[in-house]
Amino acid sequence: MKHFELAEWTDFVRGLVEKSARLPMEHHLASGCRKCRHTADLLRKLVTAARNDSQVQVPDYALRCARAVFLLQQPEKIQILCQRACSTTVSANPCPQVSAPSSA
Repeated sequence: MKHFELAEWTDFVRGLVEKSARLPMEHHLASGCRKCRHTADLLRKLVTAARNDSQVQVPDYALRCARAVFLLQQPEKIQILCQRACSTTVSANPCPQVSAPSSA
């Protein structure tokens, strides 16, 4: 019994496989291969979830907040950005605009 690769099953569930390649895959599933059936079913669920998620419109304020939180998790990048904006060197003269996050 020939099993198919994950990439092939991914294309199969997305409908990207040509008919000549699709028929052997359908026959393989019909033959009762549990492993490949499980893989195909899981990928179908994933494709459905991804398509549904792509329809969600995230509000601009939520994107701004997420980007701000992301930047706070990378203080070295904030220092670099601030250095460019303030024309100071990070090691000798830390930018006065950036303060360490409080632990409160």
